[in-house]
Amino acid sequence: MEKKFLRIIGIVVALGFILTLVAGYFGFKSYQKFPLKARQRYNVGVLHDLHKAYQKQFEKIGHYCTDLSKLRDVVDFMTGHMNTEVKFGFTKASESCEGVGLSPANKDSDILANRSYINYPESSERLPKESFQEVAERFCPECTATAKAYKIIAFSNLDSDETLDVWVMDQDKKILNISNDVEN
Repeated sequence: MEKKFLRIIGIVVALGFILTLVAGYFGFKSYQKFPLKARQRYNVGVLHDLHKAYQKQFEKIGHYCTDLSKLRDVVDFMTGHMNTEVKFGFTKASESCEGVGLSPANKDSDILANRSYINYPESSERLPKESFQEVAERFCPECTATAKAYKIIAFSNLDSDETLDVWVMDQDKKILNISNDVEN
């Protein structure tokens, strides 16, 4: 009887140990996602700032345009994002910029970085290696601005894998996560 009781106790302890390991593993996996989710919220924050700037630009000139460099003249949204690992912009230059001193060719963060409006970190594994246009064309070929509407894309690599975290937003501030780097 005593051996049977000890065997049952041993089985219960072993099961408890196994359950503790399993729960710890899944708790740790969940805990590892916290920094990624913080970076993801930062990406969405860039889109929120862009939305505010575009609304101010619309109020000022009466239409939207793909010239990101002029948003700084309307709202200094880039102040908190001057050093960024988020690429953002449009795939196509808009025709609604003509005649108001805007340059539709300033349509993405790679162009702004080349013109020293923003800075990418010199070495970052989270910054996508592909150009803005290569990624944007793959995920949102229709991202552009017209006189009354726009659709803009923002993306980064939240970790060191190949999956990108990709977001699109329109003039109504509808934000859609079309590729989730946290869940993959």
